[in-house]
Amino acid sequence: MVTGARRSADDPERRGGESARPDERRVGAATLLFSFLGPPVLWAIHFNLVYFLNTLFCSGGWGGGDVVVMLTALPFGAASAASGIIAYRNWRELREGRSLRVGLVETGGRSSVLLVMGVAASVLFTLLIVLESFAPIYVPPCAEVGP
Repeated sequence: MVTGARRSADDPERRGGESARPDERRVGAATLLFSFLGPPVLWAIHFNLVYFLNTLFCSGGWGGGDVVVMLTALPFGAASAASGIIAYRNWRELREGRSLRVGLVETGGRSSVLLVMGVAASVLFTLLIVLESFAPIYVPPCAEVGP
């Protein structure tokens, strides 16, 4: 190496000695965001929507609010589950047949960890979306106020 020459950003010595593989697969930022943050954001929106619909139907004296609340689980649950499926597929492609432990500590390990956490979050928040939509079956949505 010539003294005084600047190293490029792609130089393996500058990046701590790891060599860049040209066939290495990357996961886009939008995919990581949707996989990791999609399910909790969808659950939070659904949670607030359920409270809004419950208040709207109860204060208006309308019936059928429980059915509407249960129907809101379909699009939100489907979107949360789709987030988990996307995370799982990308994680499988990123791993390329390596073991889980090796796939998490090698290059691209950060993306792999975020995708695994995205799958776990999808399972958790999809379950929460479905369970909170079944609440009107067991608990009356509108409180009976007597004189």
